[in-house]
Amino acid sequence: MGSRQFTAHSSQLTAILGHTAWDPAAGITPAMRWLDRTGWQFGYTRIAAYAHRALPQAIQHRFTYTSHISLPTEIARRFPFREDVSLYGWEDVEWGLRLRDAGIALLYEPNARALHHHRLSLEDSLKRMETIGRSAVAMARMDPAFDRAPRGWKRLAYRCISLFPTMRGRHAKAFMQGIDTARTQA
Repeated sequence: MGSRQFTAHSSQLTAILGHTAWDPAAGITPAMRWLDRTGWQFGYTRIAAYAHRALPQAIQHRFTYTSHISLPTEIARRFPFREDVSLYGWEDVEWGLRLRDAGIALLYEPNARALHHHRLSLEDSLKRMETIGRSAVAMARMDPAFDRAPRGWKRLAYRCISLFPTMRGRHAKAFMQGIDTARTQA
């Protein structure tokens, strides 16, 4: 981290989020670029203004990316991941809600870099979106504070976007299919 020092581990109420990027060695597909650009995988462009400082409490849970976070062991032990979660997707956001509600700040340090060595084809990405649609419904059932399942006008917007044969439209369609599947299985 160069000359910049953080004291996250001297405070019991701080976590540090580093920057994760796709590993070029894995081969970056157009779907991976889209996921990165839109924030569906990592939304670092949305928090760039908070570099080297704490994210606002209202949004920090949405960026509690467990692929590259550092926090005191005591916090991890006090706030373990839920054991009743079986689907991929949103488990770190739900965990981030609990950290936020406990008053644990999330500092963003973009100079702490990591590579995510995972390749996703378009087909893989669409399957992933369907899974996180199902997971969004499951998380909303478990935790009323979970705010990632679209409702009202946002749900309608996803439906409209899903009609287009674009990268965004295809991903919105897969996400909504996952939501619909989870709701019919209830």
